[in-house]
Amino acid sequence: MSRLTTIAALAGVLSGGILAATAGSALAAGQDGVLNDGEAGFYYNSGCVNSMSDFATARSNLAGYEFLSSGAGKGQAVKNNTACVANARLTANLRVYYNSGYQGVNDLIPAGEYGNLSNTYNENASFKWI
Repeated sequence: MSRLTTIAALAGVLSGGILAATAGSALAAGQDGVLNDGEAGFYYNSGCVNSMSDFATARSNLAGYEFLSSGAGKGQAVKNNTACVANARLTANLRVYYNSGYQGVNDLIPAGEYGNLSNTYNENASFKWI
């Protein structure tokens, strides 16, 4: 059975999410509070410590998402509460925006890097890879 056939078979039994795969790519984990390759990690505290929420795709509005992993901030809203962001995608920079809909002042997190937010520190509403 080819890799794509195996992925297609797995997709048929998975529920609750969208699975996109290409030959040679790894399956990204769902939002689980663990930063995996290709994801963005939004952290409650500066220095990218304490509770985190992970995202595999861009979000035009972070409302409704919470910090998932253990530590300070667990259960708090991600929107307007993020101090640090990690970009575990090695092929694209990540931009965090002050407003929903990818609008307003923003911070750039280079591919494979992490850092404290400055323009959007605790005022983050959306993000996408560019």
